Amino acid sequence: MDDWIKELLGIKEPEDEDIEEEKPVHREGDHVVRCKHCGGLEWWGRMMWLNGQCSCRKCYKAQYERENGKPYPWDDLDGDPVPEEREASNA
Repeated sequence: MDDWIKELLGIKEPEDEDIEEEKPVHREGDHVVRCKHCGGLEWWGRMMWLNGQCSCRKCYKAQYERENGKPYPWDDLDGDPVPEEREASNA
């Protein structure tokens, strides 16, 4: 837009100090919770439901194997480690 149009309409360009930094957007599932079954930490977005129970990935896998009598056949439970696991792997 031309400067004369901005002046006519009263549009002012923001100065650098007028611009606030963007704050991170809270996304669903990006916080850590404690599993009610084992007490371990898990990302809220990675909690799993099986037969009316909300569990961490480890408890979900164990419950699946107990109920079905066979090993959990998929590899979809890998993913983002919780902060506790991340610190242990970096040590």
